[in-house]
Amino acid sequence: MLFFLGVLFFLIYLFYQFYWKRKDYPPGPLPLPFIGNILQIDSNNFGKQLLNWKKIYGEIYTIWMPTPKIIVSNPECFKELVRLGDAYSGRPQAKLQRMFMGGSYGLVFADEFWRSQKRFALRVLRDFGFVFADEFWRSQKRFALRVLRDFGFGKPILEDTIISQTKEIQQILKNTKSEPFVIRKLITTAVGNVIHQLTFGYTVPLESDYIVNLRDQMIESTEFFFQPMAMLIQLWPGFKALDPLFNYQLKKSWDLNNVLIRMIETEIKKHRETIDWESEPRDYMDAFLMEQKKNGFEKSEHGEWGDRQLIAAVLDLFGAGMETTSATVRMLILYLIRQPEVQKRLHDEIDSKIGRDRAVTMQDQSNLPFLQACITECQRVASIFPMNMSHRLTEDVVLNGYHLRKNMHVVPQFQNIHLDEKYFPNPEHFDPTRHLQNGKFVKNENILPFSAGKRSCLGEGLAKMEIFLMAANLFQQFEFLPEKDGVLPAIKFNKGIMLSPNEFKLRVVPR
Repeated sequence: MLFFLGVLFFLIYLFYQFYWKRKDYPPGPLPLPFIGNILQIDSNNFGKQLLNWKKIYGEIYTIWMPTPKIIVSNPECFKELVRLGDAYSGRPQAKLQRMFMGGSYGLVFADEFWRSQKRFALRVLRDFGFVFADEFWRSQKRFALRVLRDFGFGKPILEDTIISQTKEIQQILKNTKSEPFVIRKLITTAVGNVIHQLTFGYTVPLESDYIVNLRDQMIESTEFFFQPMAMLIQLWPGFKALDPLFNYQLKKSWDLNNVLIRMIETEIKKHRETIDWESEPRDYMDAFLMEQKKNGFEKSEHGEWGDRQLIAAVLDLFGAGMETTSATVRMLILYLIRQPEVQKRLHDEIDSKIGRDRAVTMQDQSNLPFLQACITECQRVASIFPMNMSHRLTEDVVLNGYHLRKNMHVVPQFQNIHLDEKYFPNPEHFDPTRHLQNGKFVKNENILPFSAGKRSCLGEGLAKMEIFLMAANLFQQFEFLPEKDGVLPAIKFNKGIMLSPNEFKLRVVPR
């Protein structure tokens, strides 16, 4: 009798695992009990794996990590998701993020009071620059956008910082005297300095290792979130006891995260000691501390305007806007070294429209359509993120005939479209002319490097500014060549949560 009961329960379990729990989801690779598709995921080549699954299961499919993620790879479905508005604006409950930050904080992963934070960010951006966590996240995103506007959007402060950093790069490049060198540190430090200026109010020398070390620590800490161990903890926090079996991945990430937190806490302490409460804010941190005092959270650790939110927001600003932008600029240089005829056409455009006697500014953008096409094509052919951010549905919706329930997780997978020959013939070939019509730049609505909708990238405006100004001013003054004549650098990427080109040597010749 017990044997038959055991068989019955086993059959019921199999029915639940392999049919019942999957019946409301689009098809996808068969998940294993408890761990889903974790063992099938190659974290070093995740983007191509998602693209292959699209070919097998269609433009909407489900993977289990081990929680189910509905992968959407159809442009019309993207538009429908954007039209859904608030229904598409939630974030999954990130147990790891709560564990690391002591709550649901920040501008990217948090799922509470994000509207007010967005308003704040917009205000600061208006005055100082121009980066985009449910009610909590909205407030923080609004705040961040306000700050970014305050420090540059409509004012030249951030634009001047970008141009100044690029001029410093130019001077260092001239001193290389056409000898081969690696440009990664220069670009990364210059990009990081723009965010450092916005956030903390000062920059560091381009020769310093500080920004590159900060970048490496952030990436190494974040990489853990996409490893099988992290996915198990997301399913049940008790799995953290298995850390020794995974070479202490959790402990290493935790320790690195605490190093970053202590660094930001030091900056908070400095700002509290030097802030002039009666003057205009010097930077994002000043603006936040003023808002913190105004809302009665002065020196509070938790809450919408507590120090934990400030720390998480700063980490998000660096995480979303530093390596992503640096990698795009470096990839653009790599592609144009490999295609000298494209680089020559870009040089000719800059010479004819701007000349070489003054710096290129954002006012020149509309006069440089080929440069805009080159940047867009680079963002298409080399999408930074193998897998995009998950969105949590806040209500039931219908998408492409599928009835999706509240709290399901949806992932808009832009890379699956960017590299789909259905939308882009010969998709892995770098061809800027895809984006030109009659000599004018034409925006392709199927290319979405910064996502779309209410949870789109907060730092889109700043990233676009940095990429355009750095690329324009570098190619204005230099020709970029391979390390050795006739030997082109290979297009190879570091594997992980974001794609960036492997280090490569190049030469520069002043024009």
